[in-house]
Order: sequence, then structure tokens, then C-alpha cells
Amino acid sequence: MIEQLADKVNANAALVRRGQYLDTTFLLQVGPDSWLVTVEKGRITSVARQSRSIGDCAFALRASREAWSEFWQRIPKPGFHDLIALSKFRHLSVEGDIKVFMSHLRYFKDVLASLRNTGVAA
Repeated sequence: MIEQLADKVNANAALVRRGQYLDTTFLLQVGPDSWLVTVEKGRITSVARQSRSIGDCAFALRASREAWSEFWQRIPKPGFHDLIALSKFRHLSVEGDIKVFMSHLRYFKDVLASLRNTGVAA
């Protein structure tokens, strides 16, 4: 499912435009599995499986498989509907340079919510 992220984001012109000034790489961890996601001018240029190390990226978003599964439901439950809600209820850990994350928060919220159309995380 995470591998579909580039196709979903890059097909959304408004979302790419929202991230047009963003060039970064972040780690997305779903339970024990991790991916490095590279963003260039708002487009996802790479989604690659990675170790859990944060060394090669600006920041990491880490949550259990169950938490992400709830987040990716078509209509998530309260507390799982938003990245900040996930963080507030301690389902999501944001590590590293959170300035990059917070500066482009709306972009990251919409990027990860774009996977909702595919249903529950596999």
C-alpha cells in the first residue's frame, strides 16, 4: 500500500502545488516496516523500504500498524483522523527535524491521507 503513495500524490496537482517548495526525505514507519519517502518540489520521487534508522532523513513518523490502519480507514475514528491527533494521543511519534514537518504540516497530512481510498493497511 505504501508503494502507491507516489502515484496518488503525483496525480493530485493541487497537492503537488502545495508542496512545491518542499525537498526532503522522511521515514514512514508502519509497525516493524519502514520506508524512506523522498519529496522533490512536492512530488514523491521515491518510496523505498528502509531500516528503522533516522540517519538518512529529516524526520521520522512512527506508529503501530494498528494506528495507521485506523488512520487509513475511509472514515477514521476520532483520535485517528489526523496526524496531530495521532501524536496527541501518543499513537504517532514524530522524531528528528520537526521544523520541516510542521512547516509543511498540511502537505504531510494530505499526503498520508491520500492512502485512505485504498482501505486498511496491508
